[in-house]
Amino acid sequence: MNQGSAAGAREVIAAEFLNQSYQISCSAEERDLLGQAMLTLQERLQSGKVRQSVGTQRERALLMVALNLAADLQRSQEELQQAQHSLESVATRLQHLVDMGQGAE
Repeated sequence: MNQGSAAGAREVIAAEFLNQSYQISCSAEERDLLGQAMLTLQERLQSGKVRQSVGTQRERALLMVALNLAADLQRSQEELQQAQHSLESVATRLQHLVDMGQGAE
């Protein structure tokens, strides 16, 4: 459901998790990313064989999946930082070799 076409307009996306409906507001720019995130959450809930329960158990299942996704994000960020550090080290070594090569001429 679109709430306007101006820049920064908000949209409401319907989602269903564990037989519970949710209305989620997002910007038009975030819509596709939010859709992918909702699919990921649904897949994780299904892969975890979470029962279609009610109340506290539903909230617990969503919380556990959210915590696992947050842990995955944290691991990915740490891996990205390590990769960036490695690239910086390689770039520094390459620059050193270039500088040595220019001095030899």
